[in-house]
Amino acid sequence: MTAPLFPPKPESRTGRRFPVVRVTLLVVLVALLVLPTVWWHLTPARSVGVVVIDKTLPHAAWREHERVHWWLDHRRVMDPRGGVAWRYAEDYVGYAPLTKVGTDLDSTHLAGARLVYIADAYGVYTGDYLADDDSTTHGELEPSQLIYGGMKDAEVTALERFVARGGSVVAEFNTLEDPTAGTAAGDRLGALLGVRFDRWLGRWYGDLSSPDEIPSWMKERYERVYWKPWNFRGPGVVMFSDREDRIVVIDSSEFTSRWPITLEVDDPDDPLTRRVRSGQPYWYWVSGVSPTDSGEVLAHFHLHVTDAAKQRLRAMGFSSLPPAVVRHRGAGVRAYFAGDFADVGATPPPLRRTRGMDWMGRLQARTKKPGRQQRFFWRVTMPLWDGMLDEVMATSR
Repeated sequence: MTAPLFPPKPESRTGRRFPVVRVTLLVVLVALLVLPTVWWHLTPARSVGVVVIDKTLPHAAWREHERVHWWLDHRRVMDPRGGVAWRYAEDYVGYAPLTKVGTDLDSTHLAGARLVYIADAYGVYTGDYLADDDSTTHGELEPSQLIYGGMKDAEVTALERFVARGGSVVAEFNTLEDPTAGTAAGDRLGALLGVRFDRWLGRWYGDLSSPDEIPSWMKERYERVYWKPWNFRGPGVVMFSDREDRIVVIDSSEFTSRWPITLEVDDPDDPLTRRVRSGQPYWYWVSGVSPTDSGEVLAHFHLHVTDAAKQRLRAMGFSSLPPAVVRHRGAGVRAYFAGDFADVGATPPPLRRTRGMDWMGRLQARTKKPGRQQRFFWRVTMPLWDGMLDEVMATSR
């Protein structure tokens, strides 16, 4: 038998190793992708008892409490059914947009609870349902009749009793503001949280000339106070009273930083703010609040504007360093976040049921684009919530 004319070359050791290396790398990659989810499922669920309140739901978008539920799931906090699957459309107390029925908090909601988180109490208004036939008219931006919203006396009474037996209450904008502001319920709730609403608000706007952002009443007030037309263009910050003709407009020419509003930590040793990083940009609502005698400022907003702009703010009774996080010095966790900390205006990231992957969220949120709240969420809101949860669990044992 004759030998083949061209005998096959023997396979090199390097060639044999390549498939093994590729398979190993593939297995490692799959393990890295699956492990965070497996780790999440193997982590024991936390039996805390959390009640979420959201009264600002004119439409089935769940925007004001969606991130709260995302975080509760992410941290494996038990839902009301004893599992770990928080449902946006069900697991809260407030306004139901599908049935258009509002439910107030009462003692039955607090049975077995240790923490109440008030995501928003602004409510639902007739303007939320106005047909926008005219592109220059936005009913949701203009004053209109309240349908449902605000914190009621009976609800505050239930919260006072809840706190008296060791419960914790944390709230954020808009809870003490309209329509709760100026009511006995608002005063009592503020005292419970160690904070007072000073009846003024502020906000960063991406375009001061946009009818999609700036309501007509704001322009009218400015022109009435200053006797000159509203000719502002581009980004800016507007501070205004919620009941008086006081308003200050600061356009981007008076910004002294690329980030006109940042959050700065005053007490890095407090359990709530221990993990929060100072200097984070904030792009949404600011509520003018101050601590009561029993309250303490843990963090504040810093407006990076010129001295001339600061002088105008002072003249109108506004602060360039308003409190951002205020807590009551009493037992338990009682605190107020003077901004829309939960409402980041974006879809929750695909990390909901994972562990050890928060670094990816922080990495993706390093954007420097104005108006993007993801950075604030990962570096301020999440650490605040984690500190809140840890303290509630530690003080409830």
